[in-house]
Amino acid sequence: MNIRKKLVVVLIIALSVMYLMTNIVFGYSFTTSLEPSSSTVSKGGTVNIKINLSGIDAGEGIYNFSAVLNYENSVFEDITADNISIESSSGWQKTYSSDTKKLLLDNASYIKDDQTIATITLKAKSEVQVTSSTFGLTEVKAANMEGEIQGKDISTVIQIGEGGGQIPVTNEVPVINETGDNTIIGSNNTIVDENFADEVNNLIDGKNESNSDVPYTGIEDYVLPLITIVIVLGVISFINYRKLDPNK
Repeated sequence: MNIRKKLVVVLIIALSVMYLMTNIVFGYSFTTSLEPSSSTVSKGGTVNIKINLSGIDAGEGIYNFSAVLNYENSVFEDITADNISIESSSGWQKTYSSDTKKLLLDNASYIKDDQTIATITLKAKSEVQVTSSTFGLTEVKAANMEGEIQGKDISTVIQIGEGGGQIPVTNEVPVINETGDNTIIGSNNTIVDENFADEVNNLIDGKNESNSDVPYTGIEDYVLPLITIVIVLGVISFINYRKLDPNK
């Protein structure tokens, strides 16, 4: 085998290694969304907010979900375990700490289907001076038999109106989904008022961010450049070797 053929073989092997390494399967995922029963709640009134899971890509499914409830205590009454309802037929069991505001849900079965996993009853205080506030979830996580799956922080905007009791549901109820850039998208695919979006982004990006490390499931940024450098050095070394010993 001459030097050209050997060089081709070396390059093919190196490229094959790079191809295999760049096709590492990324981690499991799921989508969390918040579905309020109304976009507006009156002072002293209540609004129900469903926590929905969809797009569960986690092998056999997930059996655990956890998140920290994020809301302003100056606007809404403290949420207790009694304010969190679970469908008895869903199989989920709740654990909630009023001190840390952390909600933990466990299921005896693996879950793969889209579903509502909990409903939060949120009550606005009677003496509220703001016209809107946010309710959100931070430190969102799920788990399956292989380990923890990181979710995304999400929020929905609730407008505060006058009067008493819960304002009826309208056709403009927003279902707020997570987005990579924290953009808030309404039910009709329109962007929520910019002031509200800024308030939500400040909530997400502020002091309530999770301090836990996100499990890494992809390839490090430095791996491919390092492989390329190794290949180049290998080819140069091989050529120099052939020049020194032409009989090989």
